[in-house]
Amino acid sequence: MTVRPPRQDGWLWPAVLAASALLVLLAGQQVVATPTVAAGVPVSTQLEPVAPATLPALEPAPTPSASARDVPERAWKTRPATPRKPVDRTAPDRVVAKAVGLDLRVVPTGVAKNGQMALPEKPTELGWYRFGAAPGDRRGAVVVAGHVDSDRYGAGPLTRVAGLERGDRVELHDGYDGTTTYEVTKVQRIDKDDFTPDAVFDRSGPAVLRLITCGGAYDAENGGYQDNLVVTAVPR
Repeated sequence: MTVRPPRQDGWLWPAVLAASALLVLLAGQQVVATPTVAAGVPVSTQLEPVAPATLPALEPAPTPSASARDVPERAWKTRPATPRKPVDRTAPDRVVAKAVGLDLRVVPTGVAKNGQMALPEKPTELGWYRFGAAPGDRRGAVVVAGHVDSDRYGAGPLTRVAGLERGDRVELHDGYDGTTTYEVTKVQRIDKDDFTPDAVFDRSGPAVLRLITCGGAYDAENGGYQDNLVVTAVPR
């Protein structure tokens, strides 16, 4: 952005020039007047609220080739709910879905620099959005999400999430032998352009679990996976 120097008042410059001419006559030498221009002021404060992540697909995600993984994953076009103080409850540390053979570590996460939900680098781990609901809360969505694959680690076990069906059970375990059991009610493939975070990261609606990863077609020229896979489950 170009910042213009302050405008000089109309009467000021004639006065300066007249004074300069007078000095030339008195001193017998030429005087050059050099006006001072104010320095530019950077304006780069974007204060839009940060929010959460995007979602996965209903079919088993294909394993991209090594060359395909060189293309950065398509950026989430939606953001999570504005962060607030993290919930003061026990965080989940494992997700278990026996129907598809999942048993994955869970770590607390927040918001990445790009304003999206931060995710663990390894596709063998899930992130729990710590600014949302916690297991056992009476209201709000407990959101856990992770990468379906990685250019560094390859395809991960979240490729099996698409195999979950209505009625399957998903368990969230904490570090104190506590377990919250959920029953799958919906498995959705959502185009990343159509994802609405207000619905997925809802903190005031009924208590639900949302398990999210990427999936669908992998299009290297358009940023990677085109869909998000969202599994919704309710407490039993």
